[in-house]
Amino acid sequence: MAVDDRFCSRCGQKLEDRRAPLRRLLLDFLGELFSLESRLFRSLRDLFFHPGRLTEDYLAGKRASQLPPVRLYLVASLFFFFLFSLTPPDVSNMNVFVGGQIIGRDVPDPDAAGNIRLLDPDPKTSLGETARHRLEAQQERFRQMDPQVLIDAVYQGIARTLPKALILFLPILALVLKVLFWRSRILYFDHSIFALHLQSFLFLLFSLSWFVPVSVILLLAFFVLVTPAYLVLAMRRVYAQSWSRILLKTAALLSIYLFVLAAVFGGTMIYVLTYV
Repeated sequence: MAVDDRFCSRCGQKLEDRRAPLRRLLLDFLGELFSLESRLFRSLRDLFFHPGRLTEDYLAGKRASQLPPVRLYLVASLFFFFLFSLTPPDVSNMNVFVGGQIIGRDVPDPDAAGNIRLLDPDPKTSLGETARHRLEAQQERFRQMDPQVLIDAVYQGIARTLPKALILFLPILALVLKVLFWRSRILYFDHSIFALHLQSFLFLLFSLSWFVPVSVILLLAFFVLVTPAYLVLAMRRVYAQSWSRILLKTAALLSIYLFVLAAVFGGTMIYVLTYV
């Protein structure tokens, strides 16, 4: 069917010939590439320096200039777990314990740089009979392994498993937000967008920490200060409630967030140690 307009009157699709010279295809590709880079830069700028703006703009329909929340989350999580999988600790100068028993040497080194403990305490019956027997068998196998090989395998298992577990964590976070702001009658979808942006920020923040040559204690202090402040500002901007309410709900959200995160990470560790 021939049409005179630039768009189809039935479906609204732009009418253009997809068969084009190579030069045009190359220009289209470069245009898409630079557009993606521009949106990524703007999204990262707003994510880090304007807490809550990405969510606010997205829910207001201003979406053309930013990466979609799911894509931003995937970029941030892939970058974080890529770095994580690259940098398992060097345990040559550390004490590695399995079920309370040191491996790789006869006695613990008092001058070691640190200690790593796996399956300590021993597997309990509360895990279930099948899981307990599996972990007990793994414990005996781990004690025969080279410490570095064991830690490398555990890190690789975490890098494969934790991203999938954290995807399930996002709807829980959105549900907590839904409960905290129940009277606001905000859609669950809107809370999900906020959760995606928050988790993307945390992934990227932790990723940047890999490149900062400071002690673990200083990094933890930085995160303890920055994360609550960022969350308060983001929630204040998106949910537009009084400071007192936002502070109370931020404290509640952080408490539940840390509890669920610990449960997710603990479950991931049990799974990894069971099947690594």
